[in-house]
Amino acid sequence: MDDTGSFKSPESSTNIVSDNAVFRLPDKQSDPAVTECAVFYENPEGKLVQETVRTEDAVGMLLAHDITKIVHGVSKGRLFKKGHKIQPEDVESLKNVGKNNIFILTLEDGEVHEDEAGVRLGEAIRGENTYTEDVKESRVNVFAECDGLLKINEEAVYRLNDQPFVVCSTKANNIAVKKGDMLAGTKMVPLVVSESDVSAAEKIASDAGWVVKVIPYRKMKVGVVVTGSEVYYKRIEDAFAPVITEKMESFGSEIMEVIYVPDDPDMIRDSIIALRDKGADMIFATG
Repeated sequence: MDDTGSFKSPESSTNIVSDNAVFRLPDKQSDPAVTECAVFYENPEGKLVQETVRTEDAVGMLLAHDITKIVHGVSKGRLFKKGHKIQPEDVESLKNVGKNNIFILTLEDGEVHEDEAGVRLGEAIRGENTYTEDVKESRVNVFAECDGLLKINEEAVYRLNDQPFVVCSTKANNIAVKKGDMLAGTKMVPLVVSESDVSAAEKIASDAGWVVKVIPYRKMKVGVVVTGSEVYYKRIEDAFAPVITEKMESFGSEIMEVIYVPDDPDMIRDSIIALRDKGADMIFATG
């Protein structure tokens, strides 16, 4: 960068200047194997904030973002994490995933890397009985800490997604979830975002009180009254009690008693009252 705020290129390259970037074209006479141009993005003050470096020249430098490796039909995962110091033995691995150039990033005051922004958004939206995991490709996911009912503050989610660069996606509101289920994911799209944009999104979540939370199931004692003369007199096998038992146990509750009665209104009534008096929190009458 010279005194006028323009980028001063090395002797072996040519500059093409546009409104917001300088493209450095390598001198093919000095290095005929290089065919890709490097892009240097400038902010409104003319400061260099991002540089593309050839992978061979990036040894010893720190990665500005995660590097993903995809094996079609087999796997997709992180090859190197943001902040990894590139080693000589990493060069071939990087080239094998198509990374002939590496982004080297310098943040200015008031700027936030997308990974940090994702972590902050994840913390902002996660509520009771939820947790987040490490950022992956700048996205932070929210998971259930326990079995329960998922609650989504839909208005807050709409407001977040109205903000510049914010992405916040969730599962549907009021559904049953299990411990470890992924409930939501959030990120900010550009590689670098402004502190003011991140803070604005955090304030929306804070003002809402909560965005994503899980209400744990209450353990209940359940009574079941199975009606029907054909079942009571054992002409057919009962199919109701096993289904109810399985369902209630999946919610952490217990079946305290199953009572079989014929099609007699008085016996049905008396059975329900008896279960209530024994301390049943919930009573099913079926048949």
